[in-house]
Amino acid sequence: VKLQQLNGVFGEANVIIAELTEQQVLLHGEASELNGDIATIEQQVAAAQANRSLSEWLTFTQTEQAKPLIAKQQQLANEKAKLEAQIALLNQQKDRHLSAIKRLEDELQGDKQGVWSRAIKAVSGGIDELVHSAESLFIDFLNVVSLLLLKLLLMPLLFFYLASKAFKAIWRV
Repeated sequence: VKLQQLNGVFGEANVIIAELTEQQVLLHGEASELNGDIATIEQQVAAAQANRSLSEWLTFTQTEQAKPLIAKQQQLANEKAKLEAQIALLNQQKDRHLSAIKRLEDELQGDKQGVWSRAIKAVSGGIDELVHSAESLFIDFLNVVSLLLLKLLLMPLLFFYLASKAFKAIWRV
């Protein structure tokens, strides 16, 4: 019974993903049409702005012919932004449904590992962690012992050797 329910949900999710893909294709088509319209209006604006005088060009003043074209260009840019937001929303919905399908597939297939393999994996993972911590503890111990050896044995020997050399050099013994 549960298997039939999961198969039904799986089928519904596939239908929804197909619908979302169709909507995406339509929105991408509209966006490409808007890009073409924006490009033609940009060319028209550039042609209208080409006749500006030097003072208009320096002050970024728009010609009367270009003002309605620029307004139309901004309107198309706003429409394009709305379409891109809708496409992003569709992508999110599609990703959400794909992840739900993945979870359903995993649930349908069940766990591929047996009880013994999972137990062995858990124990071996614990042993690996224990070995790693023991190794780091041993390395720390060796570092402490070597520093202690240097401080308590080699430094005094070096001091006495240099002190005897200095004593012999001063008193000529």
